[in-house]
Amino acid sequence: CDWPWMAAGSTPATVIDQLLEGRSMGEVRDHNGTLFYPPPFTILLDDCQHTFGPSERQQLVAILNSGTSRDATYVLGDREYCLFGPKAFSGNAPLPPSLAARCIPIQLSRKKPSQVISRFDPETARGAAVNILQWLDSLVTEPEWIIARVKQGPPALPARILTAREHDCFEPLLQIANAIGGSWPQKVATAIVACSKRIHRSPSVQVLADVRLWFFIRKDPDYLLSRDLLPLLGSMENRPWAGWKTSSGKSLGHLLDRFGIFSRNFDDGSKKNIKGYVFKDFQDAWERYVQPYTAEEIADRDRSAAEGRTL
Repeated sequence: CDWPWMAAGSTPATVIDQLLEGRSMGEVRDHNGTLFYPPPFTILLDDCQHTFGPSERQQLVAILNSGTSRDATYVLGDREYCLFGPKAFSGNAPLPPSLAARCIPIQLSRKKPSQVISRFDPETARGAAVNILQWLDSLVTEPEWIIARVKQGPPALPARILTAREHDCFEPLLQIANAIGGSWPQKVATAIVACSKRIHRSPSVQVLADVRLWFFIRKDPDYLLSRDLLPLLGSMENRPWAGWKTSSGKSLGHLLDRFGIFSRNFDDGSKKNIKGYVFKDFQDAWERYVQPYTAEEIADRDRSAAEGRTL
């Protein structure tokens, strides 16, 4: 990183002091209006589960959110601060949702016993990175070629459902890859698709996608009864609704309420007022928030059903 500042488990006050130091608009703008940012240029927060609280109403979150856009400023008292610049967060707990929505997620997993690895050696890494560092240094004195390509306009991002903030995160990476050329645009596009599947979603959007999955597996019936749907959702590990049972209907209804989706009453002949959800009630929300299934995924589902396998 270029002039990084790394801190592990720091208090919010410590991070705020570091972020605001020398960053008021009066300090970073010269008489011609050009902005010159002081170091550190890159902020690295490790063990940030000790830095952030559970609430969205945190000054540090507002400050960091303002730093994701070059044109945004953070106002404190009679001063405006420009906090634009790269930042990375590492921890074993989710980021506050509004900050997570402005980040590219990289999910790390414990290695399997069968996986063979070698320990990271900084000296070996420095030797391997010599050519890359020399190339990056050359961009400082001759950046015209990459700037010219960036000015060609925003690149076409992969055809996935991304929010405007997610587009903002991914676009610079694809701009750089397109400027470099070769196989890099395709590599970055593939990475964007992989990362976008792991982007933090609100519980309402996540349960919307999970309901879509169970309708999909069941070949999109006209409806699913709550007594069938709720245990299916409850069987999904690493979800807030893991362990849901047939008595968890109010919890599901609360999450779907924001989309205007409500359970309906059904009559199966033996019992009246059985609760369930109708497929067509979800279609508008699915189109807006959930990536449609591909032809390959549909074919795999049909093959699995024919062979008696479970997806």
